[in-house]
Amino acid sequence: GMLCAGFSLEVFKHWAPSPLNLVALPGYSVAGTVGHKLMSGKPTTVDLYNGTKVDVRCKIHQVAFSPHTDAKGIMDLTKFLSPKNVVLVHGEKPSMMSLKEKITSELDIPCFVPANGETVSVSSTTFIKANASDMFLKSCSSPNFRFSNSSTQLRVTDQRTVDGVLVIEKSKKAKIVHQDEVSEVLHEKNHVVSLAYCCPVKVKGESDDDDVDLIKQLSEKISETMSG
Repeated sequence: GMLCAGFSLEVFKHWAPSPLNLVALPGYSVAGTVGHKLMSGKPTTVDLYNGTKVDVRCKIHQVAFSPHTDAKGIMDLTKFLSPKNVVLVHGEKPSMMSLKEKITSELDIPCFVPANGETVSVSSTTFIKANASDMFLKSCSSPNFRFSNSSTQLRVTDQRTVDGVLVIEKSKKAKIVHQDEVSEVLHEKNHVVSLAYCCPVKVKGESDDDDVDLIKQLSEKISETMSG
């Protein structure tokens, strides 16, 4: 919200030079942040944290907004911004579902209330042309047949899914690569994460029966730990 860093700052860099765009900022920004600089006046340029400057020709609108606002505040903000989609997070489920129904019925805007880890897919009017690596294309061509028997005939369906990574670099065309070649494309090293767990068990002796007992104890201990 304060345009400190991350995705919001990257979006601002692209939006700021055009007078056709509008950037809405919350009512409070910490001094020294890009958001505070924009609300302190009407700058034609703004200094970013890496020493670069960005031309500011877009409209800047300050919204009296609290992250702990009530349903009315969220409705007013949504009505003002008129987004194409709304995603509600951080709230009690009954209240979120009630607010979702209100946004959908009164504002006629698609609204989503995803659970933790759930993916939301929204349609976009922006299309980006991207190249694709040979390895990615090869993975797309691998069939994933599913067979099902009906009363009269055998049905065969192809339910293939592919995994790829979209790489967008400065001054280069976007490219979709296979996940196994990401490190090579980005010139980064692969990192291996190892996990060790100390599991105390009591061993009576060194006979074969004791080895079996040790394996049994380890299995029970690990199962108990993982289930807990």
